Amino acid sequence: MRRAIDAVREVLLEVAAGSFVRPPRLALGDGRVLVMTAFHQQTGTAAVKALEARLDRMPAIIGTVTRMGANGRIIADASAITTLRIGAIAGVATDALAPRDASVMPLFGAGAQAPDQVRAVHTVRPLTALTVFDRNRPRAEKLPSELEGDLPGVHLRSADDVTTALTDVEIVSCATSSSTPLFPADALPARRTCQRDRLVPADDARTAGRVARDRGPGRRRTDRGGHRRSRRDHPRARGRHTHA
Repeated sequence: MRRAIDAVREVLLEVAAGSFVRPPRLALGDGRVLVMTAFHQQTGTAAVKALEARLDRMPAIIGTVTRMGANGRIIADASAITTLRIGAIAGVATDALAPRDASVMPLFGAGAQAPDQVRAVHTVRPLTALTVFDRNRPRAEKLPSELEGDLPGVHLRSADDVTTALTDVEIVSCATSSSTPLFPADALPARRTCQRDRLVPADDARTAGRVARDRGPGRRRTDRGGHRRSRRDHPRARGRHTHA
């Protein structure tokens, strides 16, 4: 997972720098079938991802990712690539936004993409406690046991309700396709980091209001270690972009 996080971070920086040509994705069948393409100008490498997504099916995503370049062709499973990439993006966002000592996280959603999101967050901010909430109670109870081998020493539990899941949290991860808010923004502690699954519709950004926010009059810019920094020290001011 560390290698995936580092790779995704570099790709995001290159995207911000304009290194990729990314035509609009093609959507068919009311958005269930998607075709996405990208071309890396420096290396002449191209990638094509074609998939069908059905949230009532396991796995929800079926398709392929094809990479073509000077070294030949690679074909990979789209579901595996998607879950790893989205997990890695969660790791990049958490590493950029969360205080260094953040270690308590609730996870909303226990589907196929949830495990890699947990693994990625744990890679950059070692967790001490993880609470899983899902409307499908058996699935929420099953996930902690599946993650025991990846999270030794971490207190793992499932929650019966949202209020319990949000007790004393520092990072919030939403791996859900819900089209309605999971909780009101004021249910969160004053200082927290929220990141969500990229496949969630844009309207669901209401789930946490903003990706990261410190409420109150003392809000200020901080670096990854929680130290105050000036505007000129911000990554965008240096021509680099680390927000996922």
